[in-house]
Amino acid sequence: MKWRDKVKFALRAAVHDLFGEEEFAPAQQDPAALAAGRERLEALRRELAPAVAREKRAQLEERKALAEAQALNQTVDEALVAGQEEPAARKLRQAQQALARAAEARERYQAYAQATAALRDEITRLAANLDALGRQLGTLSEREASVGTVEKLQTLRREQRQDSRELGDDLEARKERLARREDKTAAREEMEKRD
Repeated sequence: MKWRDKVKFALRAAVHDLFGEEEFAPAQQDPAALAAGRERLEALRRELAPAVAREKRAQLEERKALAEAQALNQTVDEALVAGQEEPAARKLRQAQQALARAAEARERYQAYAQATAALRDEITRLAANLDALGRQLGTLSEREASVGTVEKLQTLRREQRQDSRELGDDLEARKERLARREDKTAAREEMEKRD
């Protein structure tokens, strides 16, 4: 949800609380937004494995190039001790090339490591946000259900009071009718006694 939408939501909530307007909460959007966030999280997690693989590959290339440069430097030293300057110069150039490859691999490794760290941080941040939002959504859903239950209870109480009033009115009317019938019956009985 963008900040503009959050502000609108907060204003509508305040107006709703003050004036009791019709429900406006985008309850159907919340689970969909949460699901979309979880999909983004899974996409980031899928990106993490190749990023780590690139990082490790660059690290291995650096180590391999450094080991090759060390071996070549040792060969250069041995050639110089043996007085073989031409092979020593060739091996020295190869050692320098290996060191250059190691430096390039080191730069790639550092770049990949930064990218991987940023990706991990983003995954951690997004997961924490989604967990917090999920808990808030659950709490809100429970509160909505509770309010719905109380509203139903209030409606049932109103209906029960109305039914009780109607039943009371009906009973009073029946009592009056019965009393009139009893009076008529008693009057007939008395008339019959006189006859």
